[in-house]
Amino acid sequence: MEKLKQIEGYTLVETIIVLLIITICSLTTIKLINIENESRMLIAEYSYQQFKAMNELHEIYFVYDNLMTYKPIVFNKKGNINISQTIVLNGTNEDEVFVIFLGGGRIELKE
Repeated sequence: MEKLKQIEGYTLVETIIVLLIITICSLTTIKLINIENESRMLIAEYSYQQFKAMNELHEIYFVYDNLMTYKPIVFNKKGNINISQTIVLNGTNEDEVFVIFLGGGRIELKE
């Protein structure tokens, strides 16, 4: 019988370390994508409810699942709001700060 040649390869520990690094990188990327989507969804829902208040000509309370505010935001029949507020979405590296202006209810993302 022929003697089998010894083939050098990666050890189990080296393979596990590489898989751990790849996993950490992918989880970090997923978290960043979720924060960006959350801010876009907040602005879209805000704009939709403001338009709905103007279209139906009655007051609408701004309701968003992941948002806790000091006082509720209410759109009147002209799309104006009752109180200006600052909303902070917590991110991994930086917080995203939204400022809602009194009157027209314009929303702005502060960077």
